[in-house]
Amino acid sequence: MALRIRGIIAAAPRSLARVWSSESLRCVYSQKRTLGLASNGLAVDLAESRPREKLVLLREFHSTPPALIKYRRKTPQQKQEDEQKKIELKGDLLERYKDLTIEDLRKYDYRKYPYDEEIPQDEDVRLLIDGEYKGVMPARDALRMVRSEGLNLVQVSLRTGIPLCKGLDFRQYLLNQKIGPEIVEKTKATNLKVKEVRISPAIDERDMERLLVNGQKFLERSMDVKVNVHFKPQHRGMYQEGINKLDKAASVLKEFGTIENYKYRDIKRDVDGKILFKPLSFMVKCPR
Repeated sequence: MALRIRGIIAAAPRSLARVWSSESLRCVYSQKRTLGLASNGLAVDLAESRPREKLVLLREFHSTPPALIKYRRKTPQQKQEDEQKKIELKGDLLERYKDLTIEDLRKYDYRKYPYDEEIPQDEDVRLLIDGEYKGVMPARDALRMVRSEGLNLVQVSLRTGIPLCKGLDFRQYLLNQKIGPEIVEKTKATNLKVKEVRISPAIDERDMERLLVNGQKFLERSMDVKVNVHFKPQHRGMYQEGINKLDKAASVLKEFGTIENYKYRDIKRDVDGKILFKPLSFMVKCPR
């Protein structure tokens, strides 16, 4: 038996059906009928094209095949939030380093550009100010010109020939060179996706400790961690054990971050009396 859905053929055995749709990619399992999931989230019977009341949905995929997912583009709102974070972080760093002088900042600059009196005053230089070429002149005259505008004369070309010098605020330039990598590193850490630590209610102590150590490492690297106690069908009688595992994980990780969204879900049953297992979880926010 095969079904054609929007030009895609999917095999559908009686006991297990896996259906791929171009509009919404979902993996739906049923014991009796072949089921699909429409783009609006409504479960439908592909044979009779009507909603199904009973559905066992064990796994859900994204709207594109996993093999084709390479980059997750950010929404305009997310981009705006990232830019706002960078602006705030830059302001904090500028306030922190406001007392550093040019000589202090040059320790962090590997290029060691000569500036002002370090440039031989009798040597001819090519001068560039705010992108405008001023011509060739002695370094003494170039220094006088840039100082009249409150700038420094920085030799940016160290090659042979007539050196190229720029008129710029050298302290601000060095400060941007220092805080630039810090901004990239910190914004990269805050933009990282949340790391997940998945725990089974039947996990042994050694594996539990290993997973919690991994969670601690993520938090120390400025990442948020989500802890899930995931239940499988064979764990039907172990709900209380899952709660105990969640409590233990929270007691260990609370020293490394802030516990949020601590969720205990009561045991629920469907119309047939079967237990509906939903994972217990909480989020650990790293201190920033």
